[in-house]
Order: sequence, then structure tokens, then C-alpha cells
Amino acid sequence: MPEGSWPPYRVGNSDYIHALGVIASVFNLLEFRFRSLFPIYTRLPSKPANTLFAKITNEMRLELIHGAIEFSTHPEPIKDDVRHFLAGFKRCADNRNILMHSTVMYLFGPGDERCPELSPPDQQPQGLAFQNLPRVIHFRSTPIS
Repeated sequence: MPEGSWPPYRVGNSDYIHALGVIASVFNLLEFRFRSLFPIYTRLPSKPANTLFAKITNEMRLELIHGAIEFSTHPEPIKDDVRHFLAGFKRCADNRNILMHSTVMYLFGPGDERCPELSPPDQQPQGLAFQNLPRVIHFRSTPIS
């Protein structure tokens, strides 16, 4: 594929896909900053702290640091700043996960051909929508009589 061209298969509008890439990249920087706080508040040496950080979920990371903050010797204003960072990280992680792990639906304009086989080459949907499904879907069944 020539440089600067967009794939002929349906991936969505290049501006939307670019935005998702920017979100993923900037979130990685935020996660790197979070990882730098982890050994400070867990009081683990860097190597085991980084190993643990890589193996646990964001929820567990947040829970561990929240629990450890009260035992820190840092002044209260610093602890408040860390709590503020953790709240912001959680919000960003939740929003990033919705975008990165949701079902993508294409949004078409009034003149767009929705069938990929019939649409002109290189025609992309006008936009994207995201549906975040619950992690666990509980199915209900009725007893067989």
C-alpha cells in the first residue's frame, strides 16, 4: 500500500482511527507515570515492583496504592496530589478501556453504501460508535419442567 493511502477494507474514518491511536499512546505515557509511583508507595524494590505491576490489573494497582498512601511519610498535600492522580488515572483507564475494548459500529452518511461488497473502493464509514459490553454476561434460563 503506498504511503499516505488508507486501506480499502473497512476500518473507519482515518481521523477517528488516528484519535484512537493518540489515546492509546498518551495512555501509555500516563501508565508509565503510574508505574513510577508504584515502588514508592508499595515500598518494594524497583524490580519486584515492576514485575508485580505488570502482572496485576489496574484495579488492583489502584487498590494497593490507595491502601499504602496512609502509611507514607509524605506530607498530606503530597498524598492528596497522589490521590488526585489516582482518581484521574482511573477515569482515563476506564474511558480508554471503553474505547479500546468495545464493539465498534460504523456510522454511515445518507449517501453511503453500507454493504462493503457494493461500496466504491476506499469508501470508509463517516464515523464510529462504541458499545461497551459488560465483562460478564449473566444468562438466565428457566428450569425445564
